[in-house]
Amino acid sequence: MIRSGPEGNTLCLLWLLMLTEAGKCNRGGYLMISDSLPYTEETLNILTGISLSTVRLGLIAFAELGMIDRKDGAIFIKNWRKYQSE
Repeated sequence: MIRSGPEGNTLCLLWLLMLTEAGKCNRGGYLMISDSLPYTEETLNILTGISLSTVRLGLIAFAELGMIDRKDGAIFIKNWRKYQSE
């Protein structure tokens, strides 16, 4: 579904990069720079080289599809174990 929409291929790349980053963070699917500093839209823009508007579009799409959520300002991958082994 994502690939057939606007910026579909780029959003799929963003998703894969987010999964990779969440694995590197090693915080149970949370995208965190440190224990108290979560990734932001801007952080994802800088890390991935994907435009800020496309990152925002992706985060909205991923949330609507139940792929991510936010808690205390942090983005986390829902069903983390489904995507990567901890």
